Amino acid sequence: MKRKTNTTPSRIWKFGLPFGPERECAEAVDAQFRAGRAYANQLTEIELRRRTEYRAARSQLVPGVAAAEAAMITATTAVEEALKRISDARAMLKSRVDSAEHVVWLKFAKATRKVASAALKQQRLLAADCAELTAEGVVINARAVEAVKAARAATTVYWGTGGMIDQAASAQRASKTDPVFRRWNGEGRIGVHMQPVVNRDAIVGGACTMVRVSQPCPRGRCVLSLRIGSEGRAPIWATFKMVLHRPLPPSAMINDAWVQRSRIGTRWRWEVCFSMRAEEFVSPARLPSHACGIDVGWRKLPSGDTRAAVLVGTDGIVEEITVPKVILDKLDHVESLRSIRDRNFDAANIAMQSAVAREGVPDWLREATEHLPLWKSTARLSDVVWRWGKQRYAGDDVDFAVLEGWRKQDRHLLQWEASERDRALGRRREHYRVTAARIAERYSTIKIEDLDLRDFQRLSEPGEDKHGQEKPQRGQRTRVALSEFVAALKLAAANHGAALVKVPAPQTTSRCHVCGGPCEFDRAELIHACEHCGAEWDQDENAARNILASTDVSPKAGGSLVDNGSRENDSGSSDTAAADAREAAE
Repeated sequence: MKRKTNTTPSRIWKFGLPFGPERECAEAVDAQFRAGRAYANQLTEIELRRRTEYRAARSQLVPGVAAAEAAMITATTAVEEALKRISDARAMLKSRVDSAEHVVWLKFAKATRKVASAALKQQRLLAADCAELTAEGVVINARAVEAVKAARAATTVYWGTGGMIDQAASAQRASKTDPVFRRWNGEGRIGVHMQPVVNRDAIVGGACTMVRVSQPCPRGRCVLSLRIGSEGRAPIWATFKMVLHRPLPPSAMINDAWVQRSRIGTRWRWEVCFSMRAEEFVSPARLPSHACGIDVGWRKLPSGDTRAAVLVGTDGIVEEITVPKVILDKLDHVESLRSIRDRNFDAANIAMQSAVAREGVPDWLREATEHLPLWKSTARLSDVVWRWGKQRYAGDDVDFAVLEGWRKQDRHLLQWEASERDRALGRRREHYRVTAARIAERYSTIKIEDLDLRDFQRLSEPGEDKHGQEKPQRGQRTRVALSEFVAALKLAAANHGAALVKVPAPQTTSRCHVCGGPCEFDRAELIHACEHCGAEWDQDENAARNILASTDVSPKAGGSLVDNGSRENDSGSSDTAAADAREAAE
């Protein structure tokens, strides 16, 4: 696919469809969602088969890879066994203090795995130069391409939706991780692609044959028509009542539109997205003015709020960016509702076990609950109780009344939990966006650390001295959602023409901003006095000042980053041979 050459920035705008599709087209829309999920899983199956065939050929043609893979499996198993040994000892002694013998054994197993990983990487690099393997890879790729063409010809999904699925599958082929099957749960998206792109007037005026938006009434109410099929050359439309809460930009050129359906508890959320380019999205010119440094990291404050970052500006402003306690309390309430549902499920599971143990229970109910003590899903038990309500039998009044009462209450609690979570997360996201917009308006340069926030997701393992997170800290990470704040900063910088600069992260916290000397202290302590000059400072504010004063730019970032907010659907094509070469070099 040809790379983007248009320099006009693009955005994705989202609008609500409060009632879903109109009744006359609801069945056809649902059929498209189902066909799309089935087609995506077919492509996943084809890609997994392609990778399996390629790896089998590589192991056969390059014996060193097979031996290195076997050594890697053995080393990984040894690490897992060492971790299990430590876990069992902790459970038996009810203590997190590990014996020296267990820690030494774990470190040795990890060192062995590291050596095995390096050897495997070297063997895969050698395999990439094997001419026989390259030739076999071409054959395997050609077979996969033919399978994809056959799947596309057999599917009933409309070509616009199929193109989005193909694009996602193409991106997955270039990934090192194996794709996974996704079960049908009703969620998904259907859409169209305009070739060539169309302007706003064609969509609002009804001239476009792919998507149309009627003239909005007061309060932004209008009708969206999305093409989901054809009868000959005549379009088949799916219609939705739409809330156009803001008009499309006059110069907008739309190239993609899609409707997505997601589940919120027991109800559906319908939304339509437009991918467009417009001159109105061009960032305004900004003259260099004040700059700021931002150190991200969570810390609970005595007020009940949680600090997400500290900002220090060249204008003398020092600001704490926090998540308000009211939002955190809502998230805590969501977890309490989940705990209630879990306790109720445990009681209902025991009640169902007692019910199926009685005489006179029909065979279908015994078969449906064969492995009931192992169940973890409330939806699975709820489905059985609902089916029981359609197939009552003599003497089941008491047992059924108990379980039916549980099912109705769990449905109520599920919707309460999902709605509460959705509102709390939306409120936090809006809080970050407003804060980021205020920062981008004030400062023309925003400096942040070049951190990989995925490192904060990993729990610390036995014998580790750093890098890992304990479970309470991990809980705070999900409540604060630093990645959401960084994403809001990027978007705000793009909208206000500010430069977002990433600087190297090492030693920003441990280096004194006054004298530059290295400091050693417990990171749990908020206030520290420098051992060299005696200056006393808040460690997060100290890091923000070091970030602000830094003149180095992270090599990974590649210099000053000005994110224009582009979210393009155009991307460079990556064939399966290139994916194989990357996989061989991993």
